[in-house]
Amino acid sequence: MKTKPKLTVVAVTDEEARAEVQAWEDSHLGYDRTNYVDYFRDETGELIETDGFFRAAQMYSELRAADKTA
Repeated sequence: MKTKPKLTVVAVTDEEARAEVQAWEDSHLGYDRTNYVDYFRDETGELIETDGFFRAAQMYSELRAADKTA
């Protein structure tokens, strides 16, 4: 039987979201919200959907949500 993965909801402040994004961008020079997906492409341009990719996508999604509420 297939079971659904557990879902965890974590409250993140605007400051925490921005700090996490800044830390990621500091460690991945040249990449930001406009092109972070390119960091996860291989030499042929194929997107490699790693855990890091999904975490970055989540991180930028949280930042977008924070910007909309500001």
